[in-house]
Amino acid sequence: MITIDKEAIAGDDYEKVDKIVKFSNNQVDNYIDVQINDDENWEPDEDFLVQLYEDNGTENLVELKGKDTLTRVTIIDDDKPGQIYFENAKNIKALASEEICEVKLMRKNGSDGVVTVDYCTKPLDDSEHTATPGVDYESA
Repeated sequence: MITIDKEAIAGDDYEKVDKIVKFSNNQVDNYIDVQINDDENWEPDEDFLVQLYEDNGTENLVELKGKDTLTRVTIIDDDKPGQIYFENAKNIKALASEEICEVKLMRKNGSDGVVTVDYCTKPLDDSEHTATPGVDYESA
């Protein structure tokens, strides 16, 4: 089993692995560890591959055949605070009988550090079909 560079480079973004993985009798799974090298610089997500080979006892590796003998690993950059957005920005429905309406916020394109968000509630318009602050909901 070996790692193969793509956008991610061994020695810089991760540590190269080239090893034989052995399975004991009746053993159905095994694990390898690939060390990821974190830095404080923003960069796009980067990939490398892990390829399985047959150990034929020589230095000439024989690539195993099949779609499940190669996998892509994506190193996700987490060195920026990211962007905050509503999980459902189009429409959230709340039952009048419920005491709480949960509005879920998501964070994408980074997760470094603590992020705070200021918010306020506002009525949509002055029509009779719009929820009224102080009557239908508490302003925040």
